[in-house]
Amino acid sequence: RLKAKKNDDKHDDLSLYLEVADSKTLPLGWRRHAKVSITIVNQIVDIFTEMRDYVYWLEKKLQEVGETRMQEIEEELKDLKNTCSDMNALLSS
Repeated sequence: RLKAKKNDDKHDDLSLYLEVADSKTLPLGWRRHAKVSITIVNQIVDIFTEMRDYVYWLEKKLQEVGETRMQEIEEELKDLKNTCSDMNALLSS
């Protein structure tokens, strides 16, 4: 399941977390395969729409690694958001 949470900072950032449903009830050593597609849609000019695909093997014993990877994805999403903002600014001028 993908969870979204607004950050408590001064920016309009959104954090995304990939969570395995009922992970607390799964036996030690479980693994799940996940494919996530994220699309940022530019509603003004469709050609600036961005799509990224991610594939993960989620494991209980590698929880910290998963959190680190999600932080990396958040940074990539910030870059995409900045790119879209720059494109919108160019179109507005």
